[in-house]
Formats: sequence, C-alpha cells, structure tokens
Amino acid sequence: MSADPQATILVVEDNSALRRLMARVLIDQGFQVLQASTAPKGLELFQAQPELVDLAVVDMVMPGMSGLDLAAELERLRPGIKILYTSGYGSSVAMESISHRSPDRVLLKPFDATELAERVSRLVADEPVVIAGAGVSPSPLAWDRLVEASDRIDTEPVEMLEYRDTVAAFAIAAAHSAALRAAGVQYAFRPRAGSEFAMALVVAAANVQHARNLIGSVGLGVDVAEPAPPMRQLGD
Repeated sequence: MSADPQATILVVEDNSALRRLMARVLIDQGFQVLQASTAPKGLELFQAQPELVDLAVVDMVMPGMSGLDLAAELERLRPGIKILYTSGYGSSVAMESISHRSPDRVLLKPFDATELAERVSRLVADEPVVIAGAGVSPSPLAWDRLVEASDRIDTEPVEMLEYRDTVAAFAIAAAHSAALRAAGVQYAFRPRAGSEFAMALVVAAANVQHARNLIGSVGLGVDVAEPAPPMRQLGD
C-alpha cells in the first residue's frame, strides 16, 4: 500500500531502537516522520506545527508524562487528531478501554514492520481496518460499562471530574476508576445531560482529597476537567 508522500507521522516511543526501526519502516513507505523519545518532546514537536501531523503513534507507557496524558493534550490542541496507541500491556485497563471503542487505534507489541506500515497507511487514508477477533466497535463510547461498575454514593456526593466523549477521555476515566477501585475508594460515574461533557466522576465529599491524591493530574486538560470551583454537590 503506497503512502501519501505529504503525510507526516509523529512517533513517540522511549525505546530508541524500536523508535528508529518504526521511523525507518514509515519513511520507506513514503511518510515524513517526526521522532520523540518522551511525551513532553512529542508535545513540543506537535505544538511547533500542529497542523502538520496527520497521525501520532504514541507509546502508552513512558517515564514521566504518559501516553494517555500526551494523547489528551494532542486532542486538546487539535480535536480529531488521529492517534495510534502502542503498548506491550494489552490487558491494562486503559488499553482494554481503547480496544473496546476503537480496536484499529491499538497496536500491541511486539508488532512487525508489515503490521505497522499497513495500520498507519490505512488510518491516514481513512480506510477500514479489520482486526482479527475484534467485534464491532460500539458508538458512542461504552460509558455504560463504567456506570454499571459504579458504587452507590449516598453521603454528600460531589462531582470531582468531568470527561468529554473522546477515546482519550474514556481511557483516562477507566484508569481513574481502576485506581479508585484498587484503593477501596467508592466512586460513581454519572451522565452529564445537557453538558459539553459526557460523564462526571462522583465521590463522597469526605473522600475528595484522598481520590485526588490517588488520581493526581493524570489526564487533566480539556478532555478531562475539574468542575469550576466551588465544586457542585449533587442532590439525592
């Protein structure tokens, strides 16, 4: 499959050998390639020319700023930017969430040159990608899975975070829920009818600071935001 010679791919991968290999494969396919070894460097390259990049190939697990954080920032800067997530941890909550929504946007390691070249070429060309063993991707995002797994919050429920209806926001919400669940903090996801955000994360008022400490700043941006202060308390 021949590539659009004008298409530019941003490759963000902390493994230098793999990054160079990916760049060489894509260059051989006719793409222009920008390389970054860290998420902040990838963000810097993108910010310099945000309209130049046709697709970002982002490693999910990197030291410091994660691939999820980078993806959220890229989508904030240019809504609708195409992102291909790579990872060796297919069973992680975030990767499972993205795979459920958009299996064509996930490429699990180890992958070969042919897989990389074909996936990138099809995504750039907006051609359908058939993933073996993958079902039909649900639309809209499967927020109902997170809602169904929620706890019941009876005491002073407070909106802590809001999430847009994007792949990055959904994956971040899934990661947040996993962190809270593992720590035994009760939480709930509630639809935001009539709002620009699709979903809100709700915790008991007494658990807000603990939940903040667990989640940190992961994903905060435009796709994932804090309600304007003071936080709104929800009625029964």
